[in-house]
Amino acid sequence: MSSPVKPLGSFVVICSEKAPSYIKPEYSWNYEIGSHTTWFDDRLQADVALFYMDTHDQQISRFAESGLGRITVNAGKSRSLGAEASLRAQVTDAFSLNGSYGYTYATFTDYVVSDEENYNGNYVPFVPKHTFNAGAQYVFGLRNGAIFDNITVNANYKAAGRIYWTEQNNASQALYGTLNGRLSLNKGNGQIGFWVNNALNKDYQSALDIDGIWGPATDRALNQHYVMYEETQYMVTAAEILLLLHGYNPKSVEFPGIFGSGMLAAVKTFQKAHGLAISGICDRETFLKFIS
Repeated sequence: MSSPVKPLGSFVVICSEKAPSYIKPEYSWNYEIGSHTTWFDDRLQADVALFYMDTHDQQISRFAESGLGRITVNAGKSRSLGAEASLRAQVTDAFSLNGSYGYTYATFTDYVVSDEENYNGNYVPFVPKHTFNAGAQYVFGLRNGAIFDNITVNANYKAAGRIYWTEQNNASQALYGTLNGRLSLNKGNGQIGFWVNNALNKDYQSALDIDGIWGPATDRALNQHYVMYEETQYMVTAAEILLLLHGYNPKSVEFPGIFGSGMLAAVKTFQKAHGLAISGICDRETFLKFIS
C-alpha cells in the first residue's frame, strides 16, 4: 500500500482559451497484492497481481476547444481497479515463449464541472481497458569462428483498447493489435539489429471513416498523434531530422527511428528553449513548433 503525491504542477498552455491559474496537487492511495512463482527449475515463471487506486484531485490533460494544444486541469476523484498476469516459458535453451494480460477499470467518481458537464461514471481518458502481449524468441547458435556468436529472432503481438480520448468518452480507439519482429546479430557486447513494427500495417488510434472529409474526428485524431521514449517508428525519424535542422543533436538518426535517451534529452531541450511544456514527448505542439 502506498500514498504517492503528484506535486502542484506548473504548465504551459499552447492555446488561446482561458486556463486555470493553478492546479492542485494530486493524491492517490494505491493497494496491490500479487505473487511470483516458478516451476520446473525456473523454466516456467508466472506473475499475478490485483490492484486498486483511489485518486483525488486527479491531474489530466484536456484538449483546448480551439484544437491548438492542451491544458492541465484537476478532475476531482477517480477509481482504478484491475488485474495483471504474465507467463514466461523457457521451452528449450534456445526457444522461449511469453505472454501477459492486463485489465483496468478506471472511472471518474466525483467529477462535476457544471449542471451540463457531469463526468461521473465515465472512463478516465488515455487508460486502455485491456492490454495483451504474446511473444516468442529463438536463439540460433553459430559454429566457432563465425562472424557472430548467435542470431536472435523475436516476434510479438501487442494489443490495447478500448482507449478513450476525452472525459466525455465521445472519441475512442477500439481494441487493436500490432505484430512486431526483430532480428539481432550478436557478437560479444555488440549487436546489429533489424526490426519491423506493425508488420500487418494495422490502422489504429484514429478510428476514422475514410471519407475524405476533415471533420471533428479527424482533428481529434491529429491531436492524438505523438511519439515518445522507447518507441520505434518512422515518425521518430522525422522528429530526429527536424531536431537536427534546428541545431539539436538527437545522437542518431535511424530508419525507422528509435526514441532513445539522446533523443529524449534533445526533445526536452528544444521544448524548454521554445516555451513548450517540457514533457519529452513529441506531441502536436512540438511538431508544429518544429515546422514553424
